[in-house]
Amino acid sequence: MYIAQGKYDEALLQHQRSLEINLQVLGSEHPDVAASYNNMAGVYSAQCKFDEALVQYQKGLEIWLQVHGSEHHYVASSYAGVGGVYEAQGKYEEALVQYQKASRSGSGCWTVNIQMSPGHTVGSGMCT
Repeated sequence: MYIAQGKYDEALLQHQRSLEINLQVLGSEHPDVAASYNNMAGVYSAQCKFDEALVQYQKGLEIWLQVHGSEHHYVASSYAGVGGVYEAQGKYEEALVQYQKASRSGSGCWTVNIQMSPGHTVGSGMCT
């Protein structure tokens, strides 16, 4: 809700609070902790704070890989998030690698549509 309203600082504050509570109650390897990291990454990405977004996506991805393995759609979602950050930075080759990882994860849930010619961007599609 806060992101849609452009209230990024408030959104980030709420996600940080959620992360603190989840860490205290559930421990550092719980999927809800991974979700908090992923949510924070989304806010950072929306603010074009790409380095911070990548750090948060990586933290969430590590947890989800431990808990769910490489074939889960949450893992695919994290790879796609990292790909989106790289794409926004114009790092299309790195984005392509992440989108391909997303397409291999999540039981075929993600599709990849890529054109690497000048003037065209890399992209991915979500689960439907």
